[in-house]
Amino acid sequence: MSDQVQDVNQEQVAIETPTEETAKTVVNEVELKHKNEIGGLNRRNSELERLLKEKNEAIEENKKASMKDDEKRLYELEQRENTIIAKEQEISRLTNRGKATKFMTDNGLSLDLLDTLALDNWETAQQKLEIMKGVIDATKTKTIEEFKTQGGHVPPPGGGVVPAKISRDQLQYMSAAEINKAVDEGRVAGIGSTR
Repeated sequence: MSDQVQDVNQEQVAIETPTEETAKTVVNEVELKHKNEIGGLNRRNSELERLLKEKNEAIEENKKASMKDDEKRLYELEQRENTIIAKEQEISRLTNRGKATKFMTDNGLSLDLLDTLALDNWETAQQKLEIMKGVIDATKTKTIEEFKTQGGHVPPPGGGVVPAKISRDQLQYMSAAEINKAVDEGRVAGIGSTR
């Protein structure tokens, strides 16, 4: 009886633990399914966009057909003006994006923050960048101060490791060259003679 239970348990373990090949197959099937679904959604979205564009064009044509010649010219001029304004705004946003990128790079700010800014107006964007810089600098300073007060070690400005001080006992086992090097590195300073 216990052999049968053990066989069943082994079968369950074998069923519950898929092989790497089985896992890869399942993952590939799921990826394919999702790719097909996304592809179908993309095709449907493209079709809807095409239909919307055709409908808008038909509305425009109907609107133009019902207008007199003077109204048509005025309407077309307004459309061109709107197109020019939209292009100028896009150029302004791109220019402001370049300025913001330079500001962020020069001030050590992460470019990940760039997409959070509204770049329609440079003065406003620049004010927000200054605020971000101030907050980040204040946070850095606060973190460093907290670290120092908790007995932490702050590396020197060069980013190097501060060498450990050498005790009098350690000096006894060092060669003259090692002692000279330690003195040059400032690791022996403060050890005076007791005689």
